[in-house]
Amino acid sequence: MYEKAPLSISTTNADAGGSRYEIRLETKPPLRIVGERIRTTREEDAATGAVFRLMNSFLAGRASEVAGRLNEPEFYGVLDLSEFPEESGRYGWIAGVEASAGEPVPAGMAELDFPALLYVVFRHRGTVDSLPGAFDYFYRSWLPDSGYEPAAPYAFQHYGAGFRGPFDPSSEIDVYFPVRAKPGRERAQGQAGAGMRFGAVFVPVRDMRRAAEWYCAVLGLPLDPAARLEEPTIYSLNVGGVTVLLDNIGAAPNGNPNAMFYWKVADLEGAYARLRELGADLATTPEEMAEGGISFVVRDPDGNRIVIHRDEAPAAERTREGAPGKRVADSTLHVPPLFYDGGAIDLLFDHHERAIDWFVDHMGWQVRQKEQWKPDPRASEGRMTHMGHGTWLVSALTATRLPHHYAERGTVDPNVRWCWRIGDFERTRERLVQSGVRVSPIYAGPGGHRYFDFWATLEGVRLTAQEDVSLTGDTFTPSWTRVGVTDLERSIHWYRRHTGMVIEQSCINEGYVTMSLGVNHRPGERSLWVLERLPESAFAEKTDGAVRPYCFIHGRESFMAYHRGLREAGVDVSDIGGFSPKGLAAFHFYDPDGNRFNVSSF
Repeated sequence: MYEKAPLSISTTNADAGGSRYEIRLETKPPLRIVGERIRTTREEDAATGAVFRLMNSFLAGRASEVAGRLNEPEFYGVLDLSEFPEESGRYGWIAGVEASAGEPVPAGMAELDFPALLYVVFRHRGTVDSLPGAFDYFYRSWLPDSGYEPAAPYAFQHYGAGFRGPFDPSSEIDVYFPVRAKPGRERAQGQAGAGMRFGAVFVPVRDMRRAAEWYCAVLGLPLDPAARLEEPTIYSLNVGGVTVLLDNIGAAPNGNPNAMFYWKVADLEGAYARLRELGADLATTPEEMAEGGISFVVRDPDGNRIVIHRDEAPAAERTREGAPGKRVADSTLHVPPLFYDGGAIDLLFDHHERAIDWFVDHMGWQVRQKEQWKPDPRASEGRMTHMGHGTWLVSALTATRLPHHYAERGTVDPNVRWCWRIGDFERTRERLVQSGVRVSPIYAGPGGHRYFDFWATLEGVRLTAQEDVSLTGDTFTPSWTRVGVTDLERSIHWYRRHTGMVIEQSCINEGYVTMSLGVNHRPGERSLWVLERLPESAFAEKTDGAVRPYCFIHGRESFMAYHRGLREAGVDVSDIGGFSPKGLAAFHFYDPDGNRFNVSSF
């Protein structure tokens, strides 16, 4: 049974002949869909009925091959917008069924894993040929004025118990659109008081009324009088533009809860005094947490621990590095949530096919998708090949320098190392040597691991191998990203301020610190970024290597605002490349040591 937030409204869709939709917010748990895929356009589908034919043929035929099928006879139709630039008009469509995790995927079928997300759900009543009206109404009418933005490039139709056939006017089909609150959106619950701001959270509770009243009191928010607090539900709070979900649908905190999130506040002592006056369960005092009293811990009624931390750079005092001897205010910079999203390797257009063969032969990667896409409309031709692990090989022919999609060759290697873990470490290195690949000596590095660098393809693209004794064989598995810096303490502060990274492990005496960001499409997971101190003789100026790890920003508004904010803060930032204002767009900027940081948005 799907969890429902306390919202259910009806509206009339004028774009679909007066059809009525029941519209609700719903938090849906992770969902795995297995099925058959086609790629088409709306015009092609209207002319050939490709989607309708796929749905019918799959359900009548290969649906029976899906192992671990759940909730039979329910099925799904998935609109996938992640593969093609919006300007192309093309999209993917998957006819599928829900399947349990871990089951094999039949040959020729696609597998889609959707994380737990907040959805706007349109309940459509009518025949399937009027379903496009729901999509038109969502994108053209409902979304622009809703205060929400798309959270992922897909939507899906759920054909459940209310579906009576494609031509039955009484059929019910639920259409799910993933959404997130726009930054700064003021909801009915209001904005957080006490100067607090924090990242997105999902909080399990036992007694919803007690929990909702506690959080509203602590955050200074009004309690929603229409909320159904006496039954299993999701209660949504908006805190500084971030959605916080209190959940009592079958979930309960464990017996020894850990800190789930932290709040930042400029006046730490004032916040502590205010919570003490409210009678909150204060687990520590600021003095007990750390020297200097920089944070304290409070427990909610279910024992979930919340760290309240002093904001070390209040808006009125934030500065940036400007001209020598000068410091300039950067209080306008707002950093949206950044999510690691794999990476790209820039290749010469004429070497693209041979590079594919190199990665297949030497790293065991496989071609997952191969397209003649241009990464930027200013390019005359393009090639993009997905090799798995979120890794794309990208090439372009162009008569002009593109603003983002370019790399310097034949010069010094960057101090950004994209690391890949392997189990059979020494044998893999020897195999590469015997194949004529240039490799470095084995060396000790961050985390107590052994590493060696190797230069892939005829273009000499440097990647880094990291030993992982828990793995077997010579399969390359994604690891962390290492960033070489000259001043470790300064860089920690810079990355926290400009990217929102948080410290996971501080090993400054060993010459490095591990920081983290979120991971796109994987809620709760963290990507690791290691800042490591460079030798004094190391080159530390701006470089544009062929290897580009990417971070993703949800919402084009947030993406554009972040670009403007970085530029206004004096950061060396590129123009926006790719397809803007619609489609996949990207830009990059440089840290004080010239390391390039890449950001994209769809």
